[in-house]
Amino acid sequence: MTARLEAQAAVVGSILIDPRCLPAVLKILHAEDFDEPHRTVFASAADLYARQGRDTIIDPVTIMQNISHEQWSDR
Repeated sequence: MTARLEAQAAVVGSILIDPRCLPAVLKILHAEDFDEPHRTVFASAADLYARQGRDTIIDPVTIMQNISHEQWSDR
């Protein structure tokens, strides 16, 4: 794994461990800054936060549900 992908994985992992860091991360990074599959996970977390605010639950389950919903909606 390249250093770039390791850094992306670290950011996404940090968000999953402590979603309270997401607002600060969103001030610096955007989904376009990531490669797949990190881009999809980051974009989903950002989308959940944008739609539901700081009280939203951001964890692997809600992220996967959001990704599945988005993919289903694109059809």
